[in-house]
Amino acid sequence: AGAARGALGAARAVPRRLWRALPARVKGPLKPRLLALRRLVRPGLEIPAAFDAAHRYDMVHSLCFPHPNGHLVSGIRVNLRGREPSGTVEPGEGMDTFCTGLTADLLALRDKATGIPAIRRVLRTSELYGAAAPAHLPDLLVEWSDTVLVGSKALKDDVSCRLALVSEKTGEVDGEYEYCRTGDHRPEGLFVVSGPGVPPGAAVSVLDVTGIAPMILGWYGAGDESGHFSS
Repeated sequence: AGAARGALGAARAVPRRLWRALPARVKGPLKPRLLALRRLVRPGLEIPAAFDAAHRYDMVHSLCFPHPNGHLVSGIRVNLRGREPSGTVEPGEGMDTFCTGLTADLLALRDKATGIPAIRRVLRTSELYGAAAPAHLPDLLVEWSDTVLVGSKALKDDVSCRLALVSEKTGEVDGEYEYCRTGDHRPEGLFVVSGPGVPPGAAVSVLDVTGIAPMILGWYGAGDESGHFSS
C-alpha cells in the first residue's frame, strides 16, 4: 500500500514539474484556461490563491505573494498567520505595519528612464469593503500608472516591451511585458446615447454607472429614481 501511494504521488508530481519548466510566455495564456477546465471538471471548486502560490513561491519564508487580479491593478495577498497554510505575518498590528511599509515601498518605485512614479496608488481591500470583504480577495490592490506606455513582446520584440523600475530601497527591477496585447480595460468608460429628446453634444459631467439604469427606465416611465421597475 505504501509503495502504491508513493507511485501515485510521484505520478501527480509530473504535471507540476512540467508546468514549472514552461516559459512564462507560455504559462500566461494557458493558466486561465486550465483553471476554467478544473472548475468545469469539479463545479463549484474554489481555488484559493494560497493553493497556487504554494507551488510557485517559498511560502515558509515569504511575507506576501502575487494574487491574480489582472494587469492594470495587481493583487498582493499577505501570507497571514492563521489564514494561509504557512503564514508568516501576524494578524492585527503586524498586518497593518507590514501593509503600510509595503505600500510605501511600492509607491517609491519610478520608471528608470523618465523618473515618473510607476504606481498611482495602493489600496487595502479591508478599507474598501470592510468586514464584508470576501476572504479570497487580495489584501492590497496596486494600481499601476499608465503614463509610461509599454509595448508587448508578443507583438514586437524590441525595447518598447522592456521596463525598468528603480527606488532607493529596492534598487532596480526590470522585466518584459509579454501579454498578447498592449491595450486593456480602463476605469473610465464611454457612454453614447441617441434618440428623441436627447440634445446633441457632449456631457460635461461624469456619469455614475449606477445612474444609467434609472435614467433609461425613466425615459420609458418604467422606473423610479432608485432604478426599480414600477408596477
